[in-house]
Amino acid sequence: MLYLIIGMSLLFLVMAFAVNAKNARYLLSGYNTMTEEERAKFNLKAFLKQFKSFHVFLGLSFGIIGVLLYYQWGQNVAGWFLGLFPMLAYLVFIIRARRFDHNPPRYSFWAIAALLVCIIGVSTLLIYGDQNVDFVIQDQEVHISGMYGEEFKLEDIESFRLVDELPAISHRMNGFAMDPVFKGYFRTKSGDKVKLLVQSKESPLLYIQLKNGQEIYFVPEERSAEKEFEQLAAVR
Repeated sequence: MLYLIIGMSLLFLVMAFAVNAKNARYLLSGYNTMTEEERAKFNLKAFLKQFKSFHVFLGLSFGIIGVLLYYQWGQNVAGWFLGLFPMLAYLVFIIRARRFDHNPPRYSFWAIAALLVCIIGVSTLLIYGDQNVDFVIQDQEVHISGMYGEEFKLEDIESFRLVDELPAISHRMNGFAMDPVFKGYFRTKSGDKVKLLVQSKESPLLYIQLKNGQEIYFVPEERSAEKEFEQLAAVR
């Protein structure tokens, strides 16, 4: 994530200097689809001045604050910042940039609406994905709540044990991944498909293999999974 923060920071800085009056009709979104009549009503010179200062500010602030958050509070907080800060900044930028465009506000309204939808969607995903998962055994069934939760009968368990670490993960197939939280289906480097319900870096983790071949790795928030292992051992 640290490299992603630095990379995005550099990208914003490049954007500050990449767009100018000569290439705006090709590179500047919205302006490149305007007619000549609409461009005549758009104060491009003043807009580009704000465009440059905004992206310099965004690039520097994103990099500095993102790195500080990463080292001070970890990847979880830095992930929230990475997901929301650029969209909120662009929302303010688009609203302020309206004063340079004397055309009917169709472009900016659509952009603002799209950003608001994205902000709400990302916020919902981050909040839901970060919620802790509960592990409950009731009526001979295991219930694991939360995003990508799982329910199965005790008789469906092939084996279970405590393991010290996750297998080497190749990539996320679908789900939520913001270290140390991993929820969903992932592919290991050996090619196996596994389900992760991981809320913490603490070890050991609870490994459960079902009779249908599904493999589940579970660890709750801020502690190991020994309590859940003891629950299973007591009823099996």
